[in-house]
Amino acid sequence: MANLVFDRDSRTSMDTLCTDLSQLDRLDEQAILQQLKARYEADQIYTKCGDILIAINPCKELPIFSEKEHEEHDWKNYSPDGVPHVFHIAGRAYQQMREMHANQVILVSGESGSGKTESTKLMVKHFVHMCHGGSKEFHDKIVKINPLLEAFGNAKTVMNHNSSRFAKYLELSFREDGHMTGAVVRDYMIEKSRVVLQNESEGNFHIFYSLFAGAPPERMRELNLKSAANYKIMQSCSSLLSKEQTRMYKKMYEEQMDVLESLDMEIEELDNIHFILAAIIHLTEVTFIDSQGTEGGVDIVNSQPDGPLGIAADLLDLQLESLGHALISMTTDFAGTVVRRFKSMEQAEDGRDAMAKALYERLFGWLVRQINQDIHPQKKRGESAASIGILDIAGFEKMKTNSFEQLCINMVNERLQNFMNDCLFKIELAIYKDEGIAMDNITFENNDPTIELFMKPKSSTLRPGSECTKRIFRQTRSAFARVELPSDIPCSVAKYGVFRRRHWIWYDADQFLEKNRDMLSKELVNCLKGSTNELISDLFTIKKGPTGTISATQYNWRASRKGPVPVLPHPKGRLTSKLAQLACDLRGTLVNKCGKVDGPALTKLTASKDHKTVVSYFQQSMSDLLGKMRVAEPFFIRCIKPNFGLVPKNFEDQKVLEQLVYTGVTGIAKIRRDGYAVRRDYPYFLLRYCRPLWPDAAKLSDTKEATRLVLLKSIPQSYHQDFRLGKYKVFMKEHVSVCMEKLLFKKQQFAAGKIATYYMQYLKRKKEKEIEDIRRNQSSIHSLQQDLNISSGSSSVTSSRISKPV
Repeated sequence: MANLVFDRDSRTSMDTLCTDLSQLDRLDEQAILQQLKARYEADQIYTKCGDILIAINPCKELPIFSEKEHEEHDWKNYSPDGVPHVFHIAGRAYQQMREMHANQVILVSGESGSGKTESTKLMVKHFVHMCHGGSKEFHDKIVKINPLLEAFGNAKTVMNHNSSRFAKYLELSFREDGHMTGAVVRDYMIEKSRVVLQNESEGNFHIFYSLFAGAPPERMRELNLKSAANYKIMQSCSSLLSKEQTRMYKKMYEEQMDVLESLDMEIEELDNIHFILAAIIHLTEVTFIDSQGTEGGVDIVNSQPDGPLGIAADLLDLQLESLGHALISMTTDFAGTVVRRFKSMEQAEDGRDAMAKALYERLFGWLVRQINQDIHPQKKRGESAASIGILDIAGFEKMKTNSFEQLCINMVNERLQNFMNDCLFKIELAIYKDEGIAMDNITFENNDPTIELFMKPKSSTLRPGSECTKRIFRQTRSAFARVELPSDIPCSVAKYGVFRRRHWIWYDADQFLEKNRDMLSKELVNCLKGSTNELISDLFTIKKGPTGTISATQYNWRASRKGPVPVLPHPKGRLTSKLAQLACDLRGTLVNKCGKVDGPALTKLTASKDHKTVVSYFQQSMSDLLGKMRVAEPFFIRCIKPNFGLVPKNFEDQKVLEQLVYTGVTGIAKIRRDGYAVRRDYPYFLLRYCRPLWPDAAKLSDTKEATRLVLLKSIPQSYHQDFRLGKYKVFMKEHVSVCMEKLLFKKQQFAAGKIATYYMQYLKRKKEKEIEDIRRNQSSIHSLQQDLNISSGSSSVTSSRISKPV
C-alpha cells in the first residue's frame, strides 16, 4: 500500500483556481461564479462539481483535444482527482461499463449555444480512441455520423449558429473486452416547422444551403434549381448566402455526400434525397389566389408543368393533376355522406406547408434508419455486453418572440432537468433516509409545478380541443399560487407565461392549437402514396412510431426505381398542349372528375380520434428517453453559454448566473461534497473485495461488520471518515472507491504474478522430470544392453568348451 498515492485534498482558497466546486470553503452562488469566471479567463473551460462536469463554451478553438489528452484521460488512467475534461467523463463511463458490465448514459444539457453537440462529438471520438483493435472503417463511420445528422437536423438560430433542432440519443454497444460492436441513433422531435417558416435572421436546415452551394451544375439543372436567393424558404437570413458561408456549405455538401456513400447507399437513394429536398423547395413556391368561381375556394397561380407545382410533382413522380386537386380541395364526412369541398386560402396554404414538413420529417426518419441499418449491433447479435448512451437535445430557448416551437423544446428541457434533480437530489436523499444515513442542510427547489402544468393528462395546457387562453391563465395561476403575476403582461395577442427560476417567460399563444394538430389531409397522403417512385410511396405508407418518427418502424422497404429526371419544361415527355390546358384549369378538371364540389367549410378542420398531436408525440418521446436513462448509470455534463452573442473571452456574469441558478449547481456542490456518490450492496462488496484484500472478514456472519473490517484494513486511515454503512449498502466517496479498485488491481496483479511464477516452476519441474526420466530410461536400456552382451559372451564360451573333443 505504501506505493499508492491518494491525493484527496483539492480544497482551495478563493485566490487559486479550484478544479472541483464541491471543495470550495464557501459554497454560494457568487463564490461559484467567481471560480468559473477565473477558470474561463484562463481557458480552463471544464470544472467539476463532484462527479458532475460543468463545461463553458469557449466560443473558439482550444488545443486541449489532441492525442495527448486522449491518452491522459484513457479509462486505464482514470482518477477522481484527474483534470476536469469531457474526455474524463467519457473515460469514467467507459471504465464503469467495463468493470460493472452495466449500461451507462451521459446526459448533456444546457441552453442553445452552450456547446452540447460539440461535447457529444468529442466524447464519441474518445470512445473510439479507447476501443483499440476495432475496425478503423467502422470507427470512422461512428465519428462521421454526427456531422451528417447535423447537416440534416441542425440550423442557425439567433442563439446558436449550429443549433440542434431535434433530440438525438446515440447508443454505443460494446463487447465484454471493451471493443465497440455497433451503434444505434434514436431520433426524436425534429422541428419540421422550420422547413417552411423561420424567424428573422434564422436559417433553414443546413442541408438546403449546402445543396445550393455544393451540388454540381448538372445536378442543379436536373432539379430545376437556380440560386438560393430566389426561393422563399431560403430568404430569412441573408448572411447564410454570403461567399464565406457558401464556401463552408460547399465543403459540407462534399463531405456529407462522401459519408452517405460510405453508408453503402445506392445511387438511386442518393438521387431520391436530392429529389425530395428540391421538391420541398419548389412546393413551398406554390401560391394560391382566391377563385372567381361561384363555389369560392382558391386556384393555384401557376399550375403549368414548368411551374413550381409541375416541377414538384415531377420530382416526386406524382400526377400533376392529382397533386393540384389535393392541394385545392378536400373531402369531409357529413352525416355519413362524403362531400368534396374546395379549400379556403388558409386551408390550402396550411396543406401545402404540411406536405413540405411531412416530406422532410419522413426523409429525416428514413435517413436515420439507413444509418442504423449500416452500424446497428444486430449485425453481430449476441456480442454486445453493455452500452453507453449519449443524449444531445435542443437546449432551453428564450427568444424575443417565443411560440409553440419554443414551448415544446422548453417542455422537454424541463423534464430533463426534473430527471437530473431526481437523480441528484430527491432519489439521493431518499436513499440516505432509507439507509439511516443523516444528510442535513441539503435542500433544493424542483420544477414539479411546471411539469404538472405540461404533462398531466387532465390539466395539460395543450390538450387538444381545449380553450387555450382561458385555461392557460387559470392553470398557471393555480400552479404558481405563491408567485406574483407581473403588471406589464403583454396583451396584444394571447400570451402564455411560465415562471422559471426568478423570471417570467412569455409565449405567443396564437395558433397554438392549430400548430399542435399539425394535420396533413388524407387527400395529400393518398396522393403521395400513389407516387410511382416506390421510396416516396413507402415513406407515406409506413406508419409513424409512438414517438412520431419512422426510423424504428418495422417495414419492408422497396428499392427505388426512379430514373434520371429530364430537365423541364419537358418532364418525362408528358407535356402536351392538352395537358397544359387541363393543368391550368385544375378547378374544371376536378369538377369533371368528382361532379359537384362545394365551397369551403366555415368551420375549421377537426382531427380524427386516432390523430396524434405534436405534443402527444413529444410526451411519448420524453417518456421513451427517460425510460432509457432510468435503466442505466447516469453521468451529467452541464454546458454553459458564457454570453448571448457567443463571443470569445466574454464572460457575462448575469447570463451565467441565470443558468447556474436553474441548474441548481449550489445544491449539487453541497450534496456532492457531503454525500457519497458510490454505493454497493454488502454481498456484492464482499464478493468483490473480501477474499483478495482481507480474507479474515469472511469468517464474520454479519455482512455489515465484514464490510467495515475490509474497508478499515484496506484503505488509508485518512479515508476512514469517507464511507458510511447503511442498512443494506455501503456508501463511499469517489476516492474511496477508486482506492479499493487500485488495491484490488494490485492484488490481482500480484496474484497473477504468483500464479505465473508457480506455473513456470511447475513447467520447469515437469521438464526436469521428463529429462530425468529420459536419462533413467537411457541408463536402463544401456544396462540391459550390457547384460545382454555379457550373457551373450558367456554363452559363446560355454559353447566352445562343449564343442572341444575329449
